[in-house]
Amino acid sequence: AEARDRIRELLGRDDIRSACATPGPLMDEVFTPELRGSAQFSVVDQPAQAGSALANYDLGITDCLCLAAHTGSVLVSTANAGSRAVSLLPPVHLVLARLDQLVPDIPDAIDLLTSVPGFPDDLPAAYTFITGSSRTSDIEKVLVVPAHGPREVFVIILA
Repeated sequence: AEARDRIRELLGRDDIRSACATPGPLMDEVFTPELRGSAQFSVVDQPAQAGSALANYDLGITDCLCLAAHTGSVLVSTANAGSRAVSLLPPVHLVLARLDQLVPDIPDAIDLLTSVPGFPDDLPAAYTFITGSSRTSDIEKVLVVPAHGPREVFVIILA
């Protein structure tokens, strides 16, 4: 219920009118029909949907493989249709995770990856570690946030 309240707050912001999401059990558990109806909502379940049109959405919602506590990093995989585009193109990214997905640090996250059945023969196109909004000061030593990807990243951890 608390997760739904937080999501309702996020969807109630003036700058969030549309949301796209990757399919998954957490999505089905948390996103009630009422929540899905509070914004223009689309589930990206086909690779053909994962193109640049996702940049027109205000919020991208994904699950994750794990969360690395030490760096505050989120590990996402392209195994779900469109998950990389959903996590990178909209200006706001929401990650849904369970408490048991929390690992101490990035080496533990990599150990988790290598223990997945089928590793290394059946790999997705990409794994991505997300640690907040990207930033750079390469051009004229002026800090730019975000350099690419979402400007805000939120994580909701379900018990």
